[in-house]
Amino acid sequence: MATLSVDLPHRCSLDEARRCCEATLAELKVRYAGYIGEASAVWRGSTAGLRLVLTAPSKIAIEGTIEVDAEMVRLRGRYAPPPFLPEAFVNKMVGDAIRRTWADKCKACPAPPP
Repeated sequence: MATLSVDLPHRCSLDEARRCCEATLAELKVRYAGYIGEASAVWRGSTAGLRLVLTAPSKIAIEGTIEVDAEMVRLRGRYAPPPFLPEAFVNKMVGDAIRRTWADKCKACPAPPP
């Protein structure tokens, strides 16, 4: 199994960070409609079960968690990579899509300065 790990630093309340997570997942399905068939989270407090299903270039189901704390949103997932797509490629493609969408949808939760 391959692993996906995406960290999203923020400076907002836990509730606002969670709303940003929900907005990011919803936008992923719209923005990448030809590539993402499902992007969902089931929340319990500040932790969620994550399911992200890529439909192209090959079907890949990513299952994992989202954890929100005072400074960081952490997405962790596991998936079975197809033999013709390297894990590093899938992680970069998915991670970059999540980071770009988070940045666009969550201006209320800016990342701390470097």
